[in-house]
Amino acid sequence: MTWSQPRGYRLPGTVSLPLMSMALERYAWPTWRTEAVRTLAAVADTLLQGRDDQEAVLRRLSHGQLGLEDLVVSRAQGGGILLRAAEFLDVAHVFIHRASAVPLPSTLDLRCTARFMDDPGDRDSRWIYVLLSTERSSMEIMFGGLRDVESYPVPAPADVTDDPEAAERAEIWARVLQRYKSFSPPSILAPDLHLTLDLIEALGAGDRDDGLSSYSRVTIAEVVAEVALRQGDKAPDDLRAQLVAPQTSD
Repeated sequence: MTWSQPRGYRLPGTVSLPLMSMALERYAWPTWRTEAVRTLAAVADTLLQGRDDQEAVLRRLSHGQLGLEDLVVSRAQGGGILLRAAEFLDVAHVFIHRASAVPLPSTLDLRCTARFMDDPGDRDSRWIYVLLSTERSSMEIMFGGLRDVESYPVPAPADVTDDPEAAERAEIWARVLQRYKSFSPPSILAPDLHLTLDLIEALGAGDRDDGLSSYSRVTIAEVVAEVALRQGDKAPDDLRAQLVAPQTSD
């Protein structure tokens, strides 16, 4: 599924949101962090390949909405390609919340939200219904694998015609979603991006930045490794140096 077409699930009504939040902290956020590292590596690799015209690269990745002038922190610090890639993702994920913003390419969209709802027709509160919005299949696999969570997709109209079970699901989801048209349900969101701050701290640690990963911070070492994996045999020996080398303002 996608951010705009969330996947449906349900879990027993006896499961508390604090317990679900703890489960997500233990299992979901490490999965999300891995996606963040891969996405940062993809942007850094793209900027490295297009280093002669980084403005054009950023405009293309953001559908013309962001450029070098929007990367205030990395430009002020003379940050290299990796720091610019990190700030681009941070700024882009703030920017896309604007009503007029064009969505990011799905490969760069790290948003993830689980919305928890109940059915007004279920007097015994037997089930909690969840819509998971994300562009990341790994997050869907992780969430669906949590204890007590079962897939309960919202049927497409074409699925209801000759399928009684799909028709029942459609009726339940219609009631659930109708209730939340006027207010937002309780939700659990992926962490805000702070890749720029992570990498500034990692740059300060130099070659010892590996130790920062134990504190859930993104490190230079792991991003460089991911870029090298993307480049395969073409990865240069001085890849890290190329990614972190300071650059003058453009």
